[in-house]
Amino acid sequence: MTGHRETISSSTVFDAGFFEVKCEQVRLPDGSIHDYHFCKHPGAVAVVPVDDNERILMVHQFRQAVDDSLLEIPAGKIDPGEDPWQCAHRELREETGYECGDLELLTHFYATPGMTDEQIHVFVARQLKVVAPAPASDGGEPISMEWMEKDEAFRAIREGRIVDGKSIIGITLYEHSAFHELDH
Repeated sequence: MTGHRETISSSTVFDAGFFEVKCEQVRLPDGSIHDYHFCKHPGAVAVVPVDDNERILMVHQFRQAVDDSLLEIPAGKIDPGEDPWQCAHRELREETGYECGDLELLTHFYATPGMTDEQIHVFVARQLKVVAPAPASDGGEPISMEWMEKDEAFRAIREGRIVDGKSIIGITLYEHSAFHELDH
């Protein structure tokens, strides 16, 4: 039990459009007052696209924050008025040109709760069907796709070729759920 915490004030320090940096002044249970800075985020989705041969569709995207091109599962932020399911369908189509006949929620988690309220909803998409050409860019940045066998994806995680947290979580939970489906 942490006791009563009271938010005394809240202000936006920076508004970047789809996220805000907030500063909240909070009175803690011992009476002390502290400032907390964090990002308010609309949330995001990540999708593990799996074909009939159990291969996983990955995308290569450049990420400015880490100055590198990362191998990731398709993902993106939730737009205003959009629920995670709609966003998952949209992001899969936008980043890969595929739609799915089956979409299952694996989990949701807070990406980095020490600095943001961003919650990521992780789905597995099956019964894939090409509906559009694969995109050559995402917002001007080059994007490419790569199919990986499950074993190859786990090897890429162990070898540090897949370092994106949502991708590691999604691939691992997909493998776990697929393994348990065989038990039933």
